[in-house]
Amino acid sequence: MEQRWDEFERRIEMSNGTDQLCQLRSEFHGSFGASFMTEDIENSMERLNAIHDAFIRKAVYLAEQSVGWKEGDRDKAVSYVLLLFGSGGRQEQTFSSDQDNGIVYEAAPGVAHEVAEQYVAELGDAIQRQLEAIGYPPCDGNVLGSNVFWRRTTSGWGATLREWAELRSFETVRNLLIAADARPASGNSELANRFISEYSAMVQEYHRVLLPRMLESTLRHKVLIGVLGNLLTERYGADSGGIDIKYGIYIPMVNGIRLLALQEGIEATSTLKRIRELKRRGAIRSVTADDWESAFLSVLSFRTMVPTQSEHGFYTNRGKMPAKLLTKQVKKELKRTLRIGAQLQKQVKRAFGSEGRL
Repeated sequence: MEQRWDEFERRIEMSNGTDQLCQLRSEFHGSFGASFMTEDIENSMERLNAIHDAFIRKAVYLAEQSVGWKEGDRDKAVSYVLLLFGSGGRQEQTFSSDQDNGIVYEAAPGVAHEVAEQYVAELGDAIQRQLEAIGYPPCDGNVLGSNVFWRRTTSGWGATLREWAELRSFETVRNLLIAADARPASGNSELANRFISEYSAMVQEYHRVLLPRMLESTLRHKVLIGVLGNLLTERYGADSGGIDIKYGIYIPMVNGIRLLALQEGIEATSTLKRIRELKRRGAIRSVTADDWESAFLSVLSFRTMVPTQSEHGFYTNRGKMPAKLLTKQVKKELKRTLRIGAQLQKQVKRAFGSEGRL
């Protein structure tokens, strides 16, 4: 199976245009889905996200070719990196994923900022179009490199991050939590390192007031388990009887662990790596870390069970496990995972107190 994944990545890298890339994306969903759950979930998620990364890198390459700049002109004008946020930044994408990204760029020596910005603006639009063409829908919140709000120079990002830290609004805290998951996808990785360093410096500078303010956003989505330990399933609509895996357990665990990682100055973006680093530093008890890791691996497995559909050329899912998949064994593991998730949220609340009100 490993050889099969590697060969598929090579086929993506060697593809010669959007049409072939679309065919590969369709083949990916048709050929790999059936065997995915038979493998070790952590290894499978790593390989799955490596495939997404390959699709994204190839889409960026095609976008570069489409903007109409002469060969070599881009490098003379600008250096840039495409950052992934969300599940892409955390390397936790399932078979379907939307676009969550931003751009860091720098004008080449002697090149006017306006010239560099023009290129990056054209490129951001082209990247969005290419990713849409192969089935990645744009982010509903417009967190995209095509949006000037998420496209800045290194110094511009440094100033913006500190501005967000100083403002007491839900929106700016949300933006900072999005930026915490940044990971380079394509381009100059040194610019990504600078962004991450700027972010870490900002958190260190403002942590006393910023981290408690992040608490409300972190606990916004509650774990879907009743007071008696029962599952809180969907009551109406097409997903009636199912359970919201994305917002009922995955996002609550991601959010809580991210905030504890920020408190410790941990730069890893993967939730599993954050848990392991918290354990290594003694920030959480070993037994607690083991429980969180085990529960989160189950959550990742549950997320792969959520059906993917193709709508208007985009691969999407509603994040909800259908009632027909809630077997006795799945329900038992879900309840265990949800109990651990609820305990995690309580521990996060205790760690930051009641100061989390914005």
